[in-house]
Amino acid sequence: MELLASAIRSDKSIKGLLLDSKEFKLSQYADDTTCLVEDTSSAGKLFEMVDLFRLCSGLELNRSKTEALWLGSNKNRTDTPFGICWPKDYVNALGICFTTDENISYSKTRLLSLENVLTCGLPEKKNVNKQIVEFIWSHKNPKIKKTTMIGEKKEGD
Repeated sequence: MELLASAIRSDKSIKGLLLDSKEFKLSQYADDTTCLVEDTSSAGKLFEMVDLFRLCSGLELNRSKTEALWLGSNKNRTDTPFGICWPKDYVNALGICFTTDENISYSKTRLLSLENVLTCGLPEKKNVNKQIVEFIWSHKNPKIKKTTMIGEKKEGD
């Protein structure tokens, strides 16, 4: 799975979520992978890469378990591309709910990871940043500056 993740991260044609000039394309926990892509073109390239990975590894994406959600300005779209499930209002996996009204709810006992979830179209950047900070600090005042949290690892040693 790490080979696929590395290929996705390095592919310039797959556009991920930009937060403070850092691009996030995927998150993995064990065999669960969450992909965040900016548009359907990126999603198409992502699925092409997953299909190539299947040919090389024999591992196959279970499209009947794969869900995607239109967010942000795309939340009213009704098309359902890529042969996967497109719930209308929310996607819930591993205790996290992504909704079309751009709210994120969570369970503290769960890790921030989604099983086979792809989101197309992004909420406003300021909302995402705010929700991530609220998630990390449980709606309390942050104990570490945001610039420190997103800095290079070598800066924190």
